[in-house]
Amino acid sequence: MRLLPFMASAFTLALPSAAVTAQDVANGARIFDQRCATCHEVETGESGPGPNLAGVVGRVAGTTDGARYSRSMQELGITWDQDRLMEFLSNPRGMVRGTTMSVALRDETQRADVVAFLASLSDPADQPSDATN
Repeated sequence: MRLLPFMASAFTLALPSAAVTAQDVANGARIFDQRCATCHEVETGESGPGPNLAGVVGRVAGTTDGARYSRSMQELGITWDQDRLMEFLSNPRGMVRGTTMSVALRDETQRADVVAFLASLSDPADQPSDATN
């Protein structure tokens, strides 16, 4: 699936980081398309080799219906928030031993933009506050 950059630029975000802009989200959509879309979908109802990431912020790890998860991911017991996604995307196998995800986003700015993009696809009401999990 190819994402249209203008789709993400239409989002106005109320994310914990006040520095997040629509440009960050658009850049995150572009990076997602280049690095993540081979395995992950973001359109509701679609799936790929990896779990669908629409609404990932606020979702309990390892719980997407129809996705294949490692035992470690199923037993992780966390709810994805932006900080946890930043950690995971920097080194997936370092955070979750046995995960099948091997792509890491080493560049912090790119990682933050992808997380901003993913957060833009989640219902703000479903996003955990800093005090949860």
